[in-house]
Amino acid sequence: MTEEKNEVEVEVEEVTTEVVEEEIEISKKEEKKIDKMIEKKLKERMKNIEAEIAEEVAKETLALKDKMLRNQAEQENFKRRSSEELSRYLKYSSQGIATKLIDVVDNFERAVNVETPDEATQNYLKGFKMIFDQFMNILEQEDVKVIETVGTEFDPKIHQAVMQDNNPDFESGIVTQELQKGYMLKDRVLRASMVKVNE
Repeated sequence: MTEEKNEVEVEVEEVTTEVVEEEIEISKKEEKKIDKMIEKKLKERMKNIEAEIAEEVAKETLALKDKMLRNQAEQENFKRRSSEELSRYLKYSSQGIATKLIDVVDNFERAVNVETPDEATQNYLKGFKMIFDQFMNILEQEDVKVIETVGTEFDPKIHQAVMQDNNPDFESGIVTQELQKGYMLKDRVLRASMVKVNE
């Protein structure tokens, strides 16, 4: 009986060992399955993270590119404005002195146009006339020009009407007489011409 008992125990042990080995094999297979599932999930998560990172990098790159383009545009605008201001300054740099000299020109012209029968005074005035002409040439070189008046249509931008005339030799709205010369520097009025305008 003991022998039978031992054989049964040995059989039970063998069966138990087989069952345990089978369970171990099953658990190893499940473990491999679980490992594969975890690995798959991790790979998917990594792909998602990489996609999110790539999207964030793309957004940041676009934002930086936009900012860079705006900065370039601002710099170009600043350069353009600075260049325009410098051009304007250079174009009208002689305006201050020219405006001050206009009154001197008026007085000089009055002196030169004085009528005198005295020959010595006439010779003296010829010298003044030469100086006056030289002075006017310098102003012309600086683009200071006399505004045309008599016979032209009245323009409130360059003419200042101080009197009205009823002259049949001129049409309505035409300047008939210049009372004080006007001057322009390039395209800017230094002083408007005082004129008489036909009704």
